[in-house]
Amino acid sequence: MSCLYVESATIAELGDLLDTALLLHQALPESGFASQRALNRLALYQAKARAFGTVRFLKNIRQRLGRPPLTQTEVPGNLVRDLGLPPFSRKAQPPPQRIRGAGQGN
Repeated sequence: MSCLYVESATIAELGDLLDTALLLHQALPESGFASQRALNRLALYQAKARAFGTVRFLKNIRQRLGRPPLTQTEVPGNLVRDLGLPPFSRKAQPPPQRIRGAGQGN
């Protein structure tokens, strides 16, 4: 048995988080994703995570917590979001100059 002492509500929350984490390793969705770039980033994440045994790790923890197998076979589209921003390519502009006496009633 495990030496982990956690309140049952916390274990349920942990189980939900593990479910979501494992969902990110299911088949890529056909619709509902934010952008093609977000889908590409998820595919790259999935490929790189395989090298570290992430899926097996998540499944083993879920099993120890007594979680049932996931029935969903693809990543929910709402989980596929692109947080990466494009490079900021505009040249820096100096701040606007202040007009002397503005707002001082002169």
